[in-house]
Amino acid sequence: MPVANGALDQVSCATPSDCSAVTGTAAFTSTGSRWNGPLPLPGFGGPPPASGPAAVVSCPAPRFCLAVSAGGASARFDGSGWQAAGTLTAAHQPGAVSCASPTFCMAVDAEGFSYRYDGAGWTQTAGAWGSASSLSCASPTLCLAADGGVARWNGSAWSKPDSIDPSGQVVAVSCASPTFCMAVDGTGTALRFDGSGWGAPVPLPGARAPGTSAPAGGPVALSCAGPTFCVAVGSTGLAWRYDGAAWSDAVDVDPGHALTSVSCPAPGACVAVDAQGRAVRLGSPT
Repeated sequence: MPVANGALDQVSCATPSDCSAVTGTAAFTSTGSRWNGPLPLPGFGGPPPASGPAAVVSCPAPRFCLAVSAGGASARFDGSGWQAAGTLTAAHQPGAVSCASPTFCMAVDAEGFSYRYDGAGWTQTAGAWGSASSLSCASPTLCLAADGGVARWNGSAWSKPDSIDPSGQVVAVSCASPTFCMAVDGTGTALRFDGSGWGAPVPLPGARAPGTSAPAGGPVALSCAGPTFCVAVGSTGLAWRYDGAAWSDAVDVDPGHALTSVSCPAPGACVAVDAQGRAVRLGSPT
């Protein structure tokens, strides 16, 4: 489904029918099968970053989303519109944001500094361990951030990134609860977290693009709705699904296009967006 004229950097869905997708200057909101926008994001804009997303977004509730720009501006969605939500002090191109609730969000910038949002404003938190390509907070006392390894927030401080994956660099992580998270690397390997430790690496099936001899490419984004449902998407339009026991073969859901983000608010319901400004939906929006 066409949504924007340019690349959509990230999408987040609070429910199967409440989603927001962002660019560097605007947001698009879905309340079902139809997308509305562009809605200007106050304070966003400026030169695009040399790499990484121009904006990131997290929506833990239907009437709350928080978006952060590469310049450190943030904006809050209240169900009807977007308002300025402050600036991340001294931020160096925030690359990831995740909200466990409307009163707890975390963002990490390109220098590895993290920032906590409490519903009213931002506070810089302890830790300077490296940039993050993905961040997921299951609660105020558990966040995981991926940048090659995986760092863990325990409610007061970050651990240094652990090298959990001997086969590659972790690029995305998603936590459905404090006792279930999944991580994927850029070569197509997944690892499961049970709240205390990581399981063995599991290769994603489908090393070749469907119907061709071309390499499929690894995943770039991941979202888990629970311990029996995750979806990973890749830069060649492929998607893999986890059912609690195993990963499916790659499915070509957006042929020839680079998927940039995916959000699964419930088992069987996901929305992915791509670099051409389109959205792909799994499941019914109702």
